[in-house]
Amino acid sequence: MTLEELTAEVARLSGELTAVNSNKDKLVKEKRDALTRAEAAEAAIETANSATLSDLDKANKRAVDAEKALTAEKERADKLETTRRNERADTLILKALNGANVDAKHTPILSKALRGDVQFNDDGEPLIDGKSVDDFAKTYFGNKGEGHGYVRAPDNGGGAATGHDGTKAPRMTKENFNFTEFAKIQLENPAEANAIADAVGRPNLKTSV
Repeated sequence: MTLEELTAEVARLSGELTAVNSNKDKLVKEKRDALTRAEAAEAAIETANSATLSDLDKANKRAVDAEKALTAEKERADKLETTRRNERADTLILKALNGANVDAKHTPILSKALRGDVQFNDDGEPLIDGKSVDDFAKTYFGNKGEGHGYVRAPDNGGGAATGHDGTKAPRMTKENFNFTEFAKIQLENPAEANAIADAVGRPNLKTSV
C-alpha cells in the first residue's frame, strides 16, 4: 500500500471513529433522557396511586359516616314510634276504663295491668287478647265480665257534682299532666276533663259529656 493510500485509509478510519464516538454520545444522551422520563413516570404513578388511595379513604369515611347517621336516624325514629305507640295505648286504656265506668280508685292498678297485656299489631294499634282496647274493656268490665266488680255502683245522688263552665282554670296543665289523675277527673267531671284535654293539647282524650 502506498503512502497516499495509507494516509487515505487512516483518514477514513478516523472519520468512522469520530462518527462512532458522536453516535455513542447521542445514544448515551438518549439513554439518560429515557431514564429521566422513566423516573418521572414512576413518580407520577406513585403520586396517582397515593391520590387514588386518599380518595378511596375519603369515600370509605363518607360511607361509614352516612351509615352511622342512618343508624342514628333509625334509632331516633324507632324511639319516637315506641313513644307514640305507648302514649296511644295509655290514652285508649284510660278512655276504655272511663267508658266502662270503672271506679276511679281502681284506675291506677288496672291501667298498669292492662298496659302489661297490650300487644301492637303491624299497624301499631294496641290490642289486648287480640281485641281493640275498647272492645276488650266492654267485655271484661261488662255485666258478665270478670272485671265487673271494678265498675262503680250506680250514682243515685241526684247529680250534685257541678260541671266545668269555663270560668275556673283547669286543675291540670301541660306541666303537671298525669294520666292517672286525668282519668279520675274524667270520671268525676267529664266536662272539666275535656277542658283539660284542650288546655294540654290532647283533644283525642275528650269524651262526650
